Amino acid sequence: MPRLAKQEKEPTAAQLAARAAGAARLRTANEIRRTQPVRSTRQFVETEEQQVGQDRPRNMKSTGPARQSLDPAIVQPVEVPVSRQKLDLLAFMEEPVTVHVHDTTDPTAVPIPPVWNDGRSQFFIRGQDQVVKRKFIEVLARCKRTIYSQEKYTDGVGNEAYRQIPHTALLYPFSVVEDTAKGRAWLKAILAEA
Repeated sequence: MPRLAKQEKEPTAAQLAARAAGAARLRTANEIRRTQPVRSTRQFVETEEQQVGQDRPRNMKSTGPARQSLDPAIVQPVEVPVSRQKLDLLAFMEEPVTVHVHDTTDPTAVPIPPVWNDGRSQFFIRGQDQVVKRKFIEVLARCKRTIYSQEKYTDGVGNEAYRQIPHTALLYPFSVVEDTAKGRAWLKAILAEA
């Protein structure tokens, strides 16, 4: 029995609309990917006894709109005009500090982590002490990764819900070998930020 030739079907209006929406979503995702800056920060401090980030469980409601189901994160807006304190801070950030970026056994980790500050780059060689400006250590200290684990619980109404429990750690673990007392206090405050 001979086979019939395959005939091309015309797409329906719904299929054409879905294709157009998918193409628009793809264009938007590509634009966001190109415009979002990438910034990493590292710092050399023993972090085992330091608080890293502002981790707190966030409750997820079991009912209601999806946009309102997760508790909002704590955001503290900061706006300060340039002052003598700002100039002192800029001078403080230019001070040299001895730092040690820890070695890793992860074969996919970046072997020589780069960071940028004010258009200048600094490369950190893992496993060696380096003297760098404090501004690059701030970038290292702010480069954190947070992952979430879920915990099931029953809310006050009796509905089952999930709590998102954050776990934050430095992306490039480091220690400060030599610094002033003011510098150690500054680093402790940076590590505790979200």
